[in-house]
Amino acid sequence: MVLTNHSRICIPPETWFLLDLVEKLPLQKELSSPELEQAIELMVTNYRWPDLDIDKDRFSAEARALEGPTVRKVAELVYTFHMERDDARRWGDKTPTYVRIVPQLARLYPEALFIHLIRDGHDVAMSMYAKRWNGRWLAWNAREWIEAIDLMRAHRETLPEERLIEIRYEDLVLCLLYTSDAADELT
Repeated sequence: MVLTNHSRICIPPETWFLLDLVEKLPLQKELSSPELEQAIELMVTNYRWPDLDIDKDRFSAEARALEGPTVRKVAELVYTFHMERDDARRWGDKTPTYVRIVPQLARLYPEALFIHLIRDGHDVAMSMYAKRWNGRWLAWNAREWIEAIDLMRAHRETLPEERLIEIRYEDLVLCLLYTSDAADELT
């Protein structure tokens, strides 16, 4: 949400559809007509699609009109819609479960930077528990956090150092508080 406040960066609601796209379709080649239809279907029927506030018919028509459609081009339509709506020049994605597909995303977007925001595991588990996400047992929530941290450690070994930025959530909050206090003093 901090990055979304920047006038040139757009980060839509969590997308989730990239999980299915990278699992079921070729990443690096042009999609056949049936593969393009599968990509469209996977995206517009995803349970999170309504959160994106994009008309299915308009999206489908624009995807079908792509020259040389690829998974990347079809997926980027979503971000393009949001960038145009927000008058932004760059986009990002904040879908937490994409930690599972970082290698595929790195291949799909070779110029992408990855920001790993690390929050205290106890706070994450308690927050998930309070919202009743991932079951009612705190141990399940803690396990999900541990798995995500382990995955990012493994990804750190495969990503070039300049493509991965790691920051602790608590450090970011302190930085924002300090910056906000400094800005208040200037006004």
